Amino acid sequence: MAQEKEKNSDKMKNDKYTVHDIERSPAEDVTRVSDEALLAYASQGLSEVEGIVVSRTGIVGGLLGKKSPGKAIKIASSDQEVVIDVTLELEYGVKIPEVAGMIQTKIRHNIEEYTGKFVRAVNINIEAIRMPVEEKASAVKKPAGDDPANMSNHQEGK
Repeated sequence: MAQEKEKNSDKMKNDKYTVHDIERSPAEDVTRVSDEALLAYASQGLSEVEGIVVSRTGIVGGLLGKKSPGKAIKIASSDQEVVIDVTLELEYGVKIPEVAGMIQTKIRHNIEEYTGKFVRAVNINIEAIRMPVEEKASAVKKPAGDDPANMSNHQEGK
């Protein structure tokens, strides 16, 4: 029995905490939020803003880099705070400062509300402006010979 007590005593010396220490120590509960979870809240906030170009894979697929280079959310986080970099395309005609401000507000709200982490910054990088298909077509010059007004002038001169 003396040997057993000695073994238990040696074990307790090697343990980080003894039962006595655990009973008197403050709680050390930890909740960690992964960058993937933060990405989900940031993506949700982004999907609530109009004027953002959505790829064929959808906004989340695009943000994860699937078949849509140029759309991305990068997250740097610690236990207490988060910094987010968003790179994306906007539709032609949107007011960039307004859309960027809405994106920052939505992302900041979602992450702070649902994770309790402080959002130090939401940096918006506009990579491109997507022109509507109709405007792209009209922006291409037509050859002078195809213009009906020019054709009628040529026919009258004959």
